[in-house]
Formats: sequence, C-alpha cells, structure tokens
Amino acid sequence: MIKKVKTLALVLGVLLGTLTGIIFQKTPKVVFADSGTLQKRESGVTPYAEFRHKDASRNTWYEGGHILFINGEVVICLDPTTYAYEVGYAGKEFSDVEELATSSGRRYKIDTDLQLTLALVSYYGYQQNPNDLNYHFTTWIGYELLGWDIQTVSNGATLEQYQVFKADVMAKVNGYKDNPSWHNGTYTVKIGEHITLTDTYNVVQNLIIPSEINGFVTSLNGNQLTLTPTKEATTGKIKFIQPFIQGVHGLSIIYRSEGSQTVSKLRISDPQYASVNINVIKNGNIKIVKTDSETGQPLSDVEFGVFEHDSDTPLKTGVTDGNGVLEFTDLDSKTFDIKELRTKETYRLNDKVYSVSVPAGETVTVNATNVVKKMRISVSKHLDTALDGSGTRAAGSGITFDIVSLNTHQVVSSMLTDANGYAISEELRQDDRYQLVEHTPEGYQSTEPITVEPTGEDGKIYHYIVENNAKKSYVQIVKVDEDTGETIKASGVSFQLFKDGQLVSQQVTYPSMQTIDTFTTDENGQVTLPQQLTYGTYTLKEVKAPTGYVLSDKPLTIDITGEDTLVTVRFKNAAQKGIIALSKTGQVLTSWQTDANGVHTPVYQDQLIGGATFQLTNVNTGKSFTVTTQAGQVLRTPELDLGEYDVVEVSAPKGYMTDNTVYRVSLTPQAQSVRLDVKSLSVYN
Repeated sequence: MIKKVKTLALVLGVLLGTLTGIIFQKTPKVVFADSGTLQKRESGVTPYAEFRHKDASRNTWYEGGHILFINGEVVICLDPTTYAYEVGYAGKEFSDVEELATSSGRRYKIDTDLQLTLALVSYYGYQQNPNDLNYHFTTWIGYELLGWDIQTVSNGATLEQYQVFKADVMAKVNGYKDNPSWHNGTYTVKIGEHITLTDTYNVVQNLIIPSEINGFVTSLNGNQLTLTPTKEATTGKIKFIQPFIQGVHGLSIIYRSEGSQTVSKLRISDPQYASVNINVIKNGNIKIVKTDSETGQPLSDVEFGVFEHDSDTPLKTGVTDGNGVLEFTDLDSKTFDIKELRTKETYRLNDKVYSVSVPAGETVTVNATNVVKKMRISVSKHLDTALDGSGTRAAGSGITFDIVSLNTHQVVSSMLTDANGYAISEELRQDDRYQLVEHTPEGYQSTEPITVEPTGEDGKIYHYIVENNAKKSYVQIVKVDEDTGETIKASGVSFQLFKDGQLVSQQVTYPSMQTIDTFTTDENGQVTLPQQLTYGTYTLKEVKAPTGYVLSDKPLTIDITGEDTLVTVRFKNAAQKGIIALSKTGQVLTSWQTDANGVHTPVYQDQLIGGATFQLTNVNTGKSFTVTTQAGQVLRTPELDLGEYDVVEVSAPKGYMTDNTVYRVSLTPQAQSVRLDVKSLSVYN
C-alpha cells in the first residue's frame, strides 16, 4: 500500500513524523507486547481514493497496491499520510486512550469506544468476507472514523460502490450489542410451563445455547430463546456466552515503526454474553389414570374433581381422555382429595376418596379403577312336542346355551339347563352386547340366536323363554310293483306304523273325529298320513296287500329327520304269478305179447310223451310263446302274469296226430300268502 502527498510540506511532515516517532499515550501501562516485520502482498485489485482531513487544505491519496501482514495476520493502516515499509515493528495492547501523531503533525485519539468501533468495522468489513477489495474499503472506513473524508474513488471501484459497502458495515456496527435485549432481566416460571425470551438485538443467535442448563430445557428459534424448567430446575442466574473466535476476539494490538505508518490488529475484546435471572415456582401436579378393574383398559370421559382436603367444593374438574388420563396441574404443595364425580353409563361410580400429598415440582399419579355394571341371562327351556309322539310339552333339561360377546365374537360364558329346563348365567359385563346361542337337542328344530341388549341397569337378569319344535315331516306311502317299479293303483292296501315297537296312531277329523292306527291307500295306490311324524326311526308294516300281490313280510324302515316337509316311501310288493302244468300223454309201445299160437301182439301203454310243441297266448296282451314237452315229464311253464291263456298244440311228435284243440287256462289271484296259482292241463294224443 502506498500513500503519497501532493505537497512538499506534506512530505516534510511525513519525514518529521518518521524521525521523531512521536507516540502519545494517555495510559502508559502495557498489558501485552508483540513485535514482527511488516510484510506486503500484492493486491488483486488496486482501487484509488483521495481523502482530506477537516483541518487540511489538500488531499491525501491512497493507491491500493498491497495487503499488509505482521506475523502472518492482516493489519489495518491507521495513518493515511505515511508510507508503509517492510521493516520491524513493535506492538502493544491499545491503551484506554491511544494518542497518535501523523507525519503531518496532526494528533488524534483512539479511545475505547472508537477502538471497539474500528474492531467491529474490521470484523464486519473484512473478517466476515476476506477479499482484497473489502480490505481496502475497510481501511477507508477507518480513515473516515479517524477524521478524513473520502473525496473520490476510481481505478476499479466507485464512490457509490464504497458508500453502499460502508452503509452496510456501519449498520451492523451501530447495531452491535454485547448482550441480548433481555440481559440481566428477571423472570418467573412454573414447573410444567415455559418462558420465551425475545432478543430484539439479535445477539442470542451468536451465543452457545446448550440443550439443557441448570435444570432447564432450552430451545432457540431465531431470536427467541425458550426455557422450560424440569423438576430439577432451581431459582437462580443462567449464563450464556459466545464462543471465542480466534482472530475475532482478543486484544487489539497497535504496531509502530519509526518512519513507517502505524498499523493495527483490530479485535473485539470479549465475546458477547448474557445472563438471565429465573425464579422457579415448583407447584405440583396430580395425574389420574382411569382403567377397567377387570381388563385394565383405559376409560375415557370419566369426570373427577380435585378438592381441598375434607372439602365438598371442587377446585377443579375434568374428564379423562382417550387414554384414560386426566392431569390437574399447578397445584400447591399440600394434600388434596380426588373424587370421582361421574363415570360411564355402564360402570359403577367409584366413591373412594383419594387423599394425595403433592410434593413441590412433582407429579403424583393416582391409579383409579371402575367396576363395570353386571347382569345375568336366564332361560326357561321347553320342548313343545315330545318325540315319543305323546304331544306333551316337556321341560328341556340338559341343554347347553352359549353366551357370545358381540364385541369380540367369542363365547364368554355357557350354561346348562336343569331338570326343570331352567338355567342362569354367571355375572356378565353391561358394556357389551350378547347373543344367546342354543345347542339344539337332537330331533328338534334350531331356534334363532337371541340378541341381548343391556339397558345399563346394574344387577338386572334378562330372562328368556325358549321353545323348540320337534322336527317333523309328513309321510306319503306309495305302493309299487317290485318288478316294474310302477305304482300299483289299488285301493284298500293297508299299513301299520311302529316306533320303538309301539303301534303309532293318529287322529283324523273327517268325516268325524277318530283315532286310527291303520292307513289305507286310495284308488291311486297312495296314502298320506293325516299328521306329521316327529323326529325318529319308524317301522312300516303291510297288513293287507293289493289283489294279485303277495303280502310283504319285509317291514320298511323310515327315518324322519325333519329336513323334508314330505317324505315319500315306496313300498314294494311282489305280484302273484301263475304256472301251467302241461301233461302230454299218448299210447307208447312198451312190449310184445306172444300167444299160444305163437302170434306176436304189441302192448301199448299211456305215457307222458315228449316232442310235442304248444303255443301259449296271453288273451289280454296277445303275446305268445312256445314250449316243448319232454318224455316222461310234466311240462311246467315259466312263472306267468295272472290272466287267461289259450293253449294249442302246434306240432305233434312223430307218429302222433296234432291236437288242434284250443284250451283256455285261467290263472287267478289267490290268498295274500300264496305266491303262485298252478293250473294243470292234460292233452291226449
């Protein structure tokens, strides 16, 4: 950096200042000394400026050719009228009032306020953004603070550019505070609350704010510091300080060398700091946790009051939240009574008084429970029709009922009816809905589950009468031919029905009220029992067969499950059959007889002869078939349907004449126990 004067007088003044090295100090005490050689580095920019002191008649000019250093640290020029040489310098700590003399013979003072201002200018002007142009502009601001006014700016910089820079730096300098706006203030806060301190000086952002200090939890948001006391917090002073920044904080050193300009390392002496006085009020709290006495689940919307001990007037009231929690805060450190004022509709009110001593600054937890209101379910069980067919309404004993929670869909209880058909459950919770589900006894129709809606009345018994209808079905008996499967359309066929060996009887009302135990088919060969049969196994026996059929000796089993409205039973009968026993006889030469004269005479006898073929024709159907006799045997036809048959010989054995006579044979129904009608036919040739 080169300073030049435009007049000889100014040059002489510089020489005089160099020779005399006049240094005026108001305070001779030296706290810190330093020395070093001034060094220069060429500047990347070389702005030119001219200054004039208020007492001068000519300008001093500044050519920014170099950046100055001592011991590797940047130094700022304090004398615009003297040239800076790369020579040894002696340095010392600034006095409270530092007096300087320029080479022109002017004297000026730097007191502690100006010293701080110069240090802040150095900090905001150069140290926060250390580039070469900022170095020159910062030096110029220092000149102006020492009494020189800037006149012109050129060579890569403008006066307007400088003035903008200066205005920004001086705004920061003028706004600088050692402490926040709330420094040394006194505040009061309660445990469980917090205070927020707003710093209008914007200092607090520069301080070290630990997350917790002296029992306070801290939070910094911009210029707002929030302090939240924990139960360990105590009344007292809390202090904060800015971290010490090397090169920013410390001692400001002024360097002199005879015949060379005066320079300095400018520092802010102490970091910013703050203290605040906090008065902590340690009131206590009572936390109520409300749960179900059985399940441990939290209970919401239960109202409590906090009372002075032995008082009936609540100080505060509140209701538990969704987690079953209610907290009464900011209570004096003494004994209070906690009383339950209102509970949920399905619970019994807890009338216990909880006496609670509240320590200062602490929270006492009260665990309170409620017993849910209870209820029971009872049933009277009836079976409306006994399965024995008696029609008697019987008590349903030994029948299980399950009680199902509609909240959980799980069985929560079961009960078994006694000999009178009565059962009652154990105690159940009123805060649920239930279904009463029967284990249906065998042979009876299931009942629909009964939904039980509790009304909230404690101890109530919900009674239900449950009746079962026996499973029943109508029975239709259809008479069918065993061979063809066709319905035998014959009336008068009779049946009897047995259950467990007992004859079953039923009532009919038409044409008059009467009890019958024999059931007879109509002209369609069918009969439907007049009344339904109840669940069980029955035996059907035929007592009269249709004409032309054999009475069945095979009882038929009928299972009534109640699943079908009508059960159709097809009762089979074997049709009676007929056989024609055909005898074909004729004379057969059996031997020769010789008389006294020696004459041989044949001997014939009537015998069954074979080889004769007969045609048999069913008169009703016209169907025919043939059979052929065997010698010495009576021919038996296959079993034939009952009816009339025409029998005629169609072929005689050799040596015999054919008998063309048509013989009609009738095969007729016999007694029910007789299976075959056998008719004999003899034909002689």
